[in-house]
Amino acid sequence: MNTDLATALASWEQQWGDVQEAAAVALKTAFPALADVPRFVGCEHLRLEYADGDHSGVVCVDEGRATIQFSHLPNSVIAGAVDEVQFPYLDCAEGLLAEASPGSYSYDCEVTSALFEFTLGALGHGEVDIWSATIPDAVEVLDAFRRALEEHEAGAPELQAGPPDHVQGARPSVEESAT
Repeated sequence: MNTDLATALASWEQQWGDVQEAAAVALKTAFPALADVPRFVGCEHLRLEYADGDHSGVVCVDEGRATIQFSHLPNSVIAGAVDEVQFPYLDCAEGLLAEASPGSYSYDCEVTSALFEFTLGALGHGEVDIWSATIPDAVEVLDAFRRALEEHEAGAPELQAGPPDHVQGARPSVEESAT
């Protein structure tokens, strides 16, 4: 490899590393409980972990996209965060997630190819699985989960009773949200 090509490649690698690190900073700012995990040998993606009592989660950044997996979150936290974000629609949900029965609800974004899946557990705790989300989308979702967890831990009655006032009402249809 000639010197100019090696220099150009090194510059690209440095800039790509800076972009990945900036993504991690944005994600940790949205959800400060995330902590860096050392990279494995041969593994280039960034990994952040969250653990707080029974709740835990992992956020990975790979190729400029985020994968988020949280487990054992209270259903009210999941519903509060999801209803705050206001996804255009969730498969199998009719209206707000706070009013939904236990089960899995998903949103497959045709624009970004991201998949968002939220499971409300029958015993009051569920899971969050998000694949290939853009960093801005992942930051928005993590910020909503941070606020929902804070409200839950503070015992905020508005979260336990349902979503905040500004998200009352049914979700728009796909056709309505596209206009």
